[in-house]
Amino acid sequence: PRYPVPEKLTISGLMNHVYNGAFGVVVPLTIARDAQPGVMDIAVKAQWLACTDEICVPESGELKATVRIAANGQDESYDIDRWLRHLPAPLDAPAQFAMSGNTIRLGIPLPASVKLADPHFFIAEDKVAAYATPQEFRRKGDLLVVTLQRPQFAAAPQVPRFSGVLRLDGEGNGIAIRAEPGTVPQGGEPVAGAEPAAPALPALPLLLLGALLGGATALNFVLY
Repeated sequence: PRYPVPEKLTISGLMNHVYNGAFGVVVPLTIARDAQPGVMDIAVKAQWLACTDEICVPESGELKATVRIAANGQDESYDIDRWLRHLPAPLDAPAQFAMSGNTIRLGIPLPASVKLADPHFFIAEDKVAAYATPQEFRRKGDLLVVTLQRPQFAAAPQVPRFSGVLRLDGEGNGIAIRAEPGTVPQGGEPVAGAEPAAPALPALPLLLLGALLGGATALNFVLY
């Protein structure tokens, strides 16, 4: 499943990654080569958390949809472009990270011309970073250096690589990265507008919470 860029929700010092309002999860589907033209029913069992700004409640259900298989030479199109536009774009250059003590420094190749507003890095791997702690963002030319705090417990794993999504702004724009161990420079100019901590969202209707990036505990699959 491919998820759009999430938002942050912090409750009692615990951060979850959430979606507020309509969103789509894009699920790749492979059709057998010998499939006959017609209608095929598909279904998925889903688990998610529905949240207010004070509490999250686990929910589940079975989602169903139909796919029409076209005959050879015919085109059967589906309107998923609006959902695809919200997916984070893959980074076309490798990122690197370095662990030192209780911190992880992540070097992301990002042109200095790319504007950042309230950036946040959503790490995918579980228990590698402390999700609710402040994140530091600095620029060194065309390199964005992100400093993450490690969890304060002995079982925090060492990882050969990790992945995640860098949120660029509050408009849902972001990039998906994969990072390998390497050298990440110190210093740099602080990014203006970066939030030092993850604030809780204001009172909201129910939020659908997708645990796509390790900050939560359940997966939310939606078919369109």
